[in-house]
Amino acid sequence: MKKLKLTVALVLIAFSLTTKAQNIIIKAGLSSADLKMSDNSGATDQFNNAKKSIHFGVFMDRKVNDLISFETGLVFDQKGTKQIMTFGGNTITNLLSVKTLNLPVALKVGMDASEDIRIFGKLGGYGGYNLSGEVASKVVDASGTTTSDTTSTLQIGSDVAAGDQLKKMDFGATIGAGIQYKRLSLEINYDMGLANLATDQSVGQNFKNKEFKVSLGYHFGK
Repeated sequence: MKKLKLTVALVLIAFSLTTKAQNIIIKAGLSSADLKMSDNSGATDQFNNAKKSIHFGVFMDRKVNDLISFETGLVFDQKGTKQIMTFGGNTITNLLSVKTLNLPVALKVGMDASEDIRIFGKLGGYGGYNLSGEVASKVVDASGTTTSDTTSTLQIGSDVAAGDQLKKMDFGATIGAGIQYKRLSLEINYDMGLANLATDQSVGQNFKNKEFKVSLGYHFGK
């Protein structure tokens, strides 16, 4: 119920903002996400690899003047990481997938290169809420035969005693750049998580999101 209430609240916030927007943007694209994991042993992060996924959302771009605007929106994203380990001739692959809702806010600075082309850069931050997650594990032996293929739920919450593994709330910084041609835009963004998402930090566990995104957008309005 709490997840539902927060989701509805975020949607209402985004809707109230976009109804007054000068420019509404629908965006979708590809992500390369990595939940950077480390602990006091210094070994955990050796197995981390980027996870490929998709993202999409609705944004509003409120113009301040010909140079500056503010952009915010509501984005559905799939974060996580891919861990690959080799033990005794077996290759173990763990794919952590986390469905999230993000509320980004960024300052955009742009210039018109021509009548139809505008280039821009952006700097800001985001707040995120982890909705749900899962871990898909596969074990392949030396001959290439899959000996185990399982999927389990990633426990999200703040109760270590209950087995929670990942905190619900996230926040971080974002930087990006792009180009707009008439109503179409192409941009790249890098999100750097600042929150430690590890629920259990007893041995120095530190989980932080890192994500590189490429997005195609369609602009409505002015």
